[in-house]
Amino acid sequence: MVLAVFGASGQGKEVREIAEYQNAVENKWEKIIFIDDNKPEGEFMGLEMMQLNTAIEKYKRIEFVIAVGEPKTKKKIYERLLSLNCELGNVVSPDSQVSPYCRLGRGIVVKRGAIISADAEIGDDTTIQSYACIGHDAVIGKHCQISTHVDIGGQTIVGDCVFVGLNAPVRELLTIGDNAIISAGAVVLKNVEANVTVMGNPARVISRNDEGGRVFH
Repeated sequence: MVLAVFGASGQGKEVREIAEYQNAVENKWEKIIFIDDNKPEGEFMGLEMMQLNTAIEKYKRIEFVIAVGEPKTKKKIYERLLSLNCELGNVVSPDSQVSPYCRLGRGIVVKRGAIISADAEIGDDTTIQSYACIGHDAVIGKHCQISTHVDIGGQTIVGDCVFVGLNAPVRELLTIGDNAIISAGAVVLKNVEANVTVMGNPARVISRNDEGGRVFH
């Protein structure tokens, strides 16, 4: 089986490194490559880099993980891969603590030092960055980006395409709506509606995301 890291950028560099570490422990993949349709085919960080169609033609046994930080972009790539009947794989650092009683979807990335607690659920194509903590019975939707040093309290429900910035604690028993953006350092003490950006301590709405809601500009 070949692992294709979709995205030859900063996020891709980190995912590649974790995948190699995981592979050294589990011997899961015969080869790791990069996919990036926006760059010329060749080599990136010493690995093969090619466009998606080339990889599908070249490798019969291949699975993908999406290494992109923007939730809406993650979703578009995910839907494209599913439309082509591509298989998604999980990259989980051996240095993370993932409960045997949690539930992981497909295309998950869990980086070094992250904790996923008992009965938590992580949706497809979601990235849990280093040293983030997902509390017991929390539900994280699809295509989310949970940044470094984020704490999601127990039984909190996070919708799809949510971005939670660095060092942002989210209290237990809350609901975070789809497409919400939680800015770095925000302290979330109450529910966050869909399609908004919140900032501050305590977190408050500073803008609506109805016109796209991109995190990175």
